Amino acid sequence: MDLDLYQNIDEKAKAIIKETAPLKKEEKAIDFGDLIEKPLFLDEAQPLNKTKDYLNAATGWVYACASVICDEVAAIDLHLYKKTNKGIEEQLSHPILDLLYRANDFTTKFDLFWLTQQYLELSGEAPWYLVKQGGKITDILLLRPDLIDVIPGKDTYIDGYKYRVNQGKTIQLEGEDVLFLKVPDNTRPFRGRGTLQAIVKTVDIDNFSEDFNRNFFYNSAMPGSILKTDQKLTQETKKYLEFHIKRLYKGIDNAHKAMILEQGLDWKPMQMSQKDMDFLEQQRFSRDKILGIFRVPRTALGITDDVNRANAEATDYVFAKRTIKPKMQRLIEQLNEFLLPQFPDSENLFLSFTDPVPENLDNKLNYYKTGLSSGFLTINEVRKEENLEGIGPEGDQIFIPFTVNPIGQIKEQKQIDGLIQKQLSARNRKTNEKQSNKERIEKTLTEKLTPIVKQLLGRTLKKQGKKKSAETDKDINQKFWEAKIFKTDSFEKKWIEKMDEIFNDQSAKVLNIMPEKAASDDIKKWLLDKKKETKKTQKTFKPLMGSIIKEGGKDGFILLGLDDDLDLSNPIVQNFLEERSFQFSEEITEETNDKLGKTLSDGVANGESIPQLRKRVETIFDEMKKYRSERIARSEVIRASNYGTEQAYKESGVVEAKIWLTAFDERTCEYCADMDGKTVDLDENFADKGDTIAGFAVDYEDVGAPPLHPNCRCTIIPKVKS
Repeated sequence: MDLDLYQNIDEKAKAIIKETAPLKKEEKAIDFGDLIEKPLFLDEAQPLNKTKDYLNAATGWVYACASVICDEVAAIDLHLYKKTNKGIEEQLSHPILDLLYRANDFTTKFDLFWLTQQYLELSGEAPWYLVKQGGKITDILLLRPDLIDVIPGKDTYIDGYKYRVNQGKTIQLEGEDVLFLKVPDNTRPFRGRGTLQAIVKTVDIDNFSEDFNRNFFYNSAMPGSILKTDQKLTQETKKYLEFHIKRLYKGIDNAHKAMILEQGLDWKPMQMSQKDMDFLEQQRFSRDKILGIFRVPRTALGITDDVNRANAEATDYVFAKRTIKPKMQRLIEQLNEFLLPQFPDSENLFLSFTDPVPENLDNKLNYYKTGLSSGFLTINEVRKEENLEGIGPEGDQIFIPFTVNPIGQIKEQKQIDGLIQKQLSARNRKTNEKQSNKERIEKTLTEKLTPIVKQLLGRTLKKQGKKKSAETDKDINQKFWEAKIFKTDSFEKKWIEKMDEIFNDQSAKVLNIMPEKAASDDIKKWLLDKKKETKKTQKTFKPLMGSIIKEGGKDGFILLGLDDDLDLSNPIVQNFLEERSFQFSEEITEETNDKLGKTLSDGVANGESIPQLRKRVETIFDEMKKYRSERIARSEVIRASNYGTEQAYKESGVVEAKIWLTAFDERTCEYCADMDGKTVDLDENFADKGDTIAGFAVDYEDVGAPPLHPNCRCTIIPKVKS
């Protein structure tokens, strides 16, 4: 390793890296074949009793348990927050985040936390050496716990540490330069205690049984034995027999050879058989005990005996809550207490992490529904809980059921016409939820918000009258865009689900027709039938596209203050629906076949086997589900929705032009920002094929309404006739 490449590493750190002896694994397993004269071998095995032994014990079920815990802990995102007069604010940039996410020039955050957690599981200790330049921490080096000694102090709890390196050398480390992460040991206040130390006997038994089985096969699948004879053998004869038995009958290659015995020699087994030892049951018992003490469910290791979806989700929940979260909490608290204070101006800062415990979404949705309908939650409070932006002043208001009265009193009921302002805001939440949860929750919120938005938009426009057109009221435009996005988000989810179903079906078709042997001229036979797949895809998406167009039309009528629905039987609408659904379906099939043809051609040219080619097919469809489904859904849903809105403007008879309305959020691109406010006649295009907008070339088709590009979220508003 060229340590001169790492400019931030001081000389002491270089010595630690360069001279630390590698952890020596047992060079050679005990060869029980060499113990032919020793009937018992357990005395030769070495039980675990030292820190080095614990680190070496990361094999078998111990490694599996520690590894799955390390994977989960290392994958958790870290967050830094600051306490202010306004509440808790997340800090997206800070030196401590830079340090933790890049510990040094050869260690990432994932690797640092992975190996740290493994050391904690095996030995209960994970010392971090804090490399400093000018009093500033620049790097973190994870030290071997079996090579570090604590130096107790007289005036201080710990004076420092000694770290042993090659050839008996020792490096003195200052106490303030070492962050000694540990799991407390009730018998050794300066040291830690790992999970492995609680199950050493069980691990020993598991290791011994595996060694026994290994040597059973190594010795030709024959148990230990003795050679018996009534004659007295000389020393030379004994050595001769031992040598030839080893050479002719020892080892797997010599298994089941017939043994020829002379001079009255008789072979006698002197150990129990594999069946007598019942190794399978013993190993299963040891496995379950090891998993239990590590608090790792069998499903986490891919053991699926007696597993269904319900209990698998339950065990994942328990694993995250009872195992992963407490371990991460211990790490974060130690970092907050002993690492963060070493950074300047850190008094009001604290580290936290994304909660690994999956949330019970059904309970949460029921809570939100009850809160919205009963009046103890506002829409903006619910959105804030989910880290979503508010929808404006009306989102801070609630409905109060008119049937609510104090107990013991009966009063004349008065219907509440308006909305009551709620003064208390929701408490701050630090947890970031997964995108899939947001989508399901937003679907529920949409059902609650749509009537409110309709009421507000309709009431406002009626008060303004026809003289004030919609394009002059930014607040109304924003509410219109937000209401439309609420709807399109729910349609996008449905679209993605159907796209994934299509891709799954196509993947199965391709894999089913692939033969056992491949030739270059077979590739065309493996591709999708373009005509059939286009027809099937169109049949799947045409009804959904029609529903989106209808809802888009309803949005347009609402903005105009009209209570009307778009006529889907209109020949113009029907023609668009037929042509667009066919064009979309054909393009999807062609693009899929192009990708399949290219990857399969490359595979055949490389001489790959059918399993390798099948893997290529699976990879293509996995990538399409991961990336293409969402991109396609956003583009097609906003296209159909805006088409419906445009048709509503035309059918109303009161709109003379359409105006491009750019999205009201931080995701607006420079191209759409340049289009914002552009006004054209209803029958004109915002851009023709071949035009250039802010450097963006429109090279695919005319743009009569958004989208301008993939993932575009813009819409159109009307310019009403005077």
